[in-house]
Amino acid sequence: METARVIPLSREQVRCPQCHSSDLARYIYGEPTADADLDALIRARRVALGGCCVGEGDPALRCNVCGVDFGPAADGPIPTRESLEAFRVSLAPDGGVQAEWPVGRLVLTGSAAPEKPRPNPRVVLEAAIVELVRLDKKVRYLVTPAGFLRASAGPDVHVTSGWETCQSDFDTLRRVAEDIALHSLSGVLGLARGHASHLVVGVDVSVAGDDPYAEVALVIDVEEGTVVGGTGKTYPMTGKQERELVRNADVGSHVIDLPGDRIGVLVCHDLVAWTGRSAENRKGRRATVGRGLQDRVAAARPNVVLHLPHTVERTGTWVAAWNELKREVGPGLRSWTSAIAYLTPRWRQPKVTPLRWGVRDRTRSSDRDVLDIIVGD
Repeated sequence: METARVIPLSREQVRCPQCHSSDLARYIYGEPTADADLDALIRARRVALGGCCVGEGDPALRCNVCGVDFGPAADGPIPTRESLEAFRVSLAPDGGVQAEWPVGRLVLTGSAAPEKPRPNPRVVLEAAIVELVRLDKKVRYLVTPAGFLRASAGPDVHVTSGWETCQSDFDTLRRVAEDIALHSLSGVLGLARGHASHLVVGVDVSVAGDDPYAEVALVIDVEEGTVVGGTGKTYPMTGKQERELVRNADVGSHVIDLPGDRIGVLVCHDLVAWTGRSAENRKGRRATVGRGLQDRVAAARPNVVLHLPHTVERTGTWVAAWNELKREVGPGLRSWTSAIAYLTPRWRQPKVTPLRWGVRDRTRSSDRDVLDIIVGD
């Protein structure tokens, strides 16, 4: 019995009306034949069985992040296993160099890192972790780029933004990010146990659309499945971000004590606070906030610093800042890195900095303590 009722799903056009996620499952109605392909689609949460009969108001889609059902049912073919997103994964350095690493970072390339349509983040992360499992590699901190997950706080949430952001408003959006991340990644955390101790994930949270918004980073204990630290962008870019960013004013949240480590977590342009040119030109509130962020991180003396930028295509934005941060923190800083989203040239001008020798090598402490998990075609 092959008859089923589904709705075509485009990553560019269809999103959850509640949390705006594109991580959706299609309901299949009728009596589809049970086979390995259907089982793979169900396990990947790309389809869900809706029952033998379909009524006029039965939903077509289910959000894998917040669980809401929506959309009118429509006729269409049963999805195939080939419709699943698939990403090639490689580790660098590869081979049997070592089994355990202080840091593993996602290096998203090609179809895994376009600006639009966005890939399914859960599928990207699953692909990366499956490769760690397959090669029996372990990392203490697995870090994603900023905005790896996206969430919406909904129209009923009202927050201040810009330099005058109330810390309680940022904390509200951080809690939204925590709920979305733990719900969306619960299955992935189970897969990662024994191969990653902590997941450091970027979550962008919007309010009633695209702005105002917050850029959040969460540190998740993989074994316990709990958030053990959270921070967010403190140092916005000039212009639009200074008005619309729900800013994290708590500079102390950028340093998190964990068993055996003190880690610094910087979100996107927070790292720019360390560039000499930025320090020379900034004035007023920008100067005060930038210096305060620098002083807090330097005084804490973290031994690991993790940076979650939205994109890394050229290193000029980050290399000078890394050099100054290393100087201020001192020799106790053992491992540092930026996660990477190396966008496809379909949406940007052709890249001028090569991924291997330019971007990857200049945004990590060394290839002995940072494992690159390269995902994409």
